[in-house]
Amino acid sequence: MRTLWTIIGLSWLIYSTPAIASDNWRYLPDQSGLPQGGVILRYPDVMETTADRLSNVLSDHGWSVLLVPIPDTTSPQSEPVPASQLVRYMTEIKGQFNLVVLSFGDTWDKQLNLVDLDPDDDQQNPIQGIVLVDVAGLVNAPPELPLLDINTLALTQQSYVQRRKNARKNQLDKQQGINLKHYSTRARHNGENLLDRRIRGWLHHNVKGMEIIPDEQ
Repeated sequence: MRTLWTIIGLSWLIYSTPAIASDNWRYLPDQSGLPQGGVILRYPDVMETTADRLSNVLSDHGWSVLLVPIPDTTSPQSEPVPASQLVRYMTEIKGQFNLVVLSFGDTWDKQLNLVDLDPDDDQQNPIQGIVLVDVAGLVNAPPELPLLDINTLALTQQSYVQRRKNARKNQLDKQQGINLKHYSTRARHNGENLLDRRIRGWLHHNVKGMEIIPDEQ
């Protein structure tokens, strides 16, 4: 049986060929002994300190994290990472089937802008939640997936307000917004700051421990 997943027009089939990891990816396994799932954390490479702190917080609370730095889009060496490659790495190599896509800023792109299953396929989608931080513009996300929309910047405030209006208008009850425009980035309790704590708490209440069994046929 072939499994087809589609992300904004980008489809891929899962075959017996191995998934391939990139040299600049980093994988941080669950450190708690009580695994909850996996997080694909996409971030601009200039935010490495923020990503490192957040990934350590999540790892301490049951989440395995794949850190995927995205180079400056103006760089001639910048190439988008295929969404299929990220998901296949987590499912086929790391055995993670309860996945959350967590994107900072411009790392939320068209390849991860819509996650859906082929209607003729009965295998569950491994992506079970979405977290956005400081994303500009509207987001076309599947309404059945829990989504956390966080804004911390004045630059993206208008986009955030428009997305919240759109969510209320369309009764997107699984989409939650948090405005942290004036939050302190200083880490406090247990090495986490307010942003880390809000993301960790949302994952705990909305996505944790959903067991996704892959089709073995």
